[in-house]
Amino acid sequence: MLLFILLSMLVFSESKIKGVNLGSYFVLEPYINPSLFYQFLGINDAVVSDSYNFCKYLGPYEANKQLIKHWNSWITFEKLAKVKQYGINTLRIPISDWMFIPYDVFEEKQNNINCYDQSLEYLDKLFDYADLLNLNILLDMHALK
Repeated sequence: MLLFILLSMLVFSESKIKGVNLGSYFVLEPYINPSLFYQFLGINDAVVSDSYNFCKYLGPYEANKQLIKHWNSWITFEKLAKVKQYGINTLRIPISDWMFIPYDVFEEKQNNINCYDQSLEYLDKLFDYADLLNLNILLDMHALK
């Protein structure tokens, strides 16, 4: 079905898809954004290289605190406006199932906070930015159980 939608967009659209990937915004990938993972260098008891272990090792409260800082700075309206100036018309946004229905480490709470609290609000903010900038969105269910 997704392939049909994408092909329809290409056939019936007057403009081609010119996109950019917003990787490591919601699904953390250290090769895209290594600075979030520098704090784990030299730790011998864990390999922290993904969202799951980021949340597990830091705990819900500290992980969420760091994620909110990341979500506020990694993708901003100003950065997307600049991308638009370069001719980009589509944003690919990798998301995860735990943003919608937390499970395992993602549902653990500390001070009534879980690791991915507010992630859906930041996804909504991306939709608002895209609407204001007339950018298309392609959601990619990038990580799931």
